[in-house]
Amino acid sequence: MMKSRFLLASLAVLSLSLSSCGVGGTEENPSPIISIISPSDTLNLSDSIEVHIVYSDDSGLTFTEVTLGTESGGNTVYHFSQRGLSGLNDELRFNAIVPDALNIVGRNYILVKAGDEDGQESILEQSFVVQDTDLEKPQILRAQTNGVLSQNPNVLFEVSSILQDNKALGELKIRLIEWNGSLGSDIYSHSIDLGGQSSTSSSHAIPGSSSYQAGTSFKVKLELKDAAGNSSEYLLPDLYNVL
Repeated sequence: MMKSRFLLASLAVLSLSLSSCGVGGTEENPSPIISIISPSDTLNLSDSIEVHIVYSDDSGLTFTEVTLGTESGGNTVYHFSQRGLSGLNDELRFNAIVPDALNIVGRNYILVKAGDEDGQESILEQSFVVQDTDLEKPQILRAQTNGVLSQNPNVLFEVSSILQDNKALGELKIRLIEWNGSLGSDIYSHSIDLGGQSSTSSSHAIPGSSSYQAGTSFKVKLELKDAAGNSSEYLLPDLYNVL
């Protein structure tokens, strides 16, 4: 995992060498000591990550490379930089900007490499968690249906809704659920990616199918999630039948 992350970073900045030659050093010629002060533990979601790293070495520090990326949802590098160091002790402080389009909620990592005047290098990796402090549920402002659910594929049953969230909508799931005094199995279900919009009008048409059993009673349920994982649901009051 560590080598693959440095490979990703090197592809992003081809002019920078990420060789791990000499990592670890020897008793007579030790490699630099890296201490990652921040980021660590759990952070609140923000548009930047505060980075604070402390270095020490017996011969003299020369450079450092810093990579930040996501662990949840795939390894996406969102910061890579190479900077000079000097002396026996040095430190680095900066804010790593997070791209607007990237969701970093979940587990992340910082990977730090440092070199000294003797050619020795060290690598240190540390995980941290980014949490979204958004606790407000998304809203289903309106939901309605049109048409009928049929065995005829040329007949459409349409479910439309108006949705809203204080930050970003995530996903809407439409479920047609068997009803016999209580909810049973799904007749049909479909998820729609809402792409981070704060509000939207959603309309989804369901064609008929011979797999639907005529006379089956069902209800329509909408399940809505926002980008932070908050959820709401709405069971339409009407009872429907497959024709």
